[in-house]
Amino acid sequence: MEMEEVSSSSANAAEIPSVPVQRGRSKAMYQFTQQNLPACKPVLTPTWVVTICFAVGTIFIPIGLFSLQVSQSVLEIVDRYDVECVPLSFRSNKLEYIKDSSIPKNCSRYLQ
Repeated sequence: MEMEEVSSSSANAAEIPSVPVQRGRSKAMYQFTQQNLPACKPVLTPTWVVTICFAVGTIFIPIGLFSLQVSQSVLEIVDRYDVECVPLSFRSNKLEYIKDSSIPKNCSRYLQ
């Protein structure tokens, strides 16, 4: 396996060490393992961060306040099925009613 070294000439006395580049199939593997992929790298200055936070706040604070107001008017109905749907003979021992597979366990409730 041959390796080719790339060197850069500079006017300064200090030279930057070069990275060996491999040929053929192993070069592709080297590039894959190093993850030399293009990517978006935005520069986030404090001004941009504060502006984005205010923009998100002006969008989502009214939505949150509206959702809170609407959720205050929700009506919750609580209806216990273990009171009306269990036969009278099993109300003292509901576990026996659940375990007994010969009894149909259909229950219809109408809410008004």
